[in-house]
Order: sequence, then C-alpha cells, then structure tokens
Amino acid sequence: MPESKTFNGVTKQTWEQLQALGRERHGTEFRPSDDFNGTATTATPFGKIVLDYAHDEQQQTITYTIVTKPMFVMSPMIWSGIERTIDGLRTDSKA
Repeated sequence: MPESKTFNGVTKQTWEQLQALGRERHGTEFRPSDDFNGTATTATPFGKIVLDYAHDEQQQTITYTIVTKPMFVMSPMIWSGIERTIDGLRTDSKA
C-alpha cells in the first residue's frame, strides 16, 4: 500500500514557492495532470523518488504519495525534508 502524508497550511503562494525550491535545490520535475494534482520526480544518487501530489487550495493542504523511491531512502527522510521546507516557507512569509 502506498505511503501518503498530508501537510497543512500550504497556501497557493506556499505551494508555488515549494515547487520553485524543489526545482532549484533538487532538480525536481513537477508534471501537473491538472491545476492541483500531478507528479514530482527527483533524481538522487541512489535512484529516482517519484511522488504524486494533490494540492487542496481551499483546505490549504498538500498530500504527497510515494509512488517509487530507492530502497536506501527511508520515507521519514522524505517527509521530514518536505516538512522542514514548508515550515521554512511559513517562517519566511511571516518576516
């Protein structure tokens, strides 16, 4: 069964910034299937991480589902990285 995690407090602006940081820092490719859903792919030295995403602009949430990941990359590493980035964006927007 695929692993999913939902993050709260993700406004449209936060989502746009999150995508920009993913592209800049990790070379993540975001392939939307519509305005709110799609796939994010990040190459790592161990293999690709592929996540499906669903952004709910009304609820201000983003839900990621792990589609594939290298065996050596643990799910908590993925979730904590996303969470740290979102927390950093929230902090920056309050400054």
